[in-house]
Amino acid sequence: MATWVDLDRLSPSVLRHLAAAKERASRPEYVDSEAMAEELAAMVMQGRRPTIGWYRRHRSPATSPVTSPPTS
Repeated sequence: MATWVDLDRLSPSVLRHLAAAKERASRPEYVDSEAMAEELAAMVMQGRRPTIGWYRRHRSPATSPVTSPPTS
């Protein structure tokens, strides 16, 4: 079933939000989500908690945040 929307009735900010949501959905966030889930389950069963660095190591390069070089 398709729903048609008059794009002229939507604000530019709503269109940008929709485009960003579609872009996020079209690219994988993690390199191997199945392996990541297994590793995460093992960590939780051992009573350990993942760090931010653990999540960053598993992110795909396409979704990794761009970091700027330090300014002096």
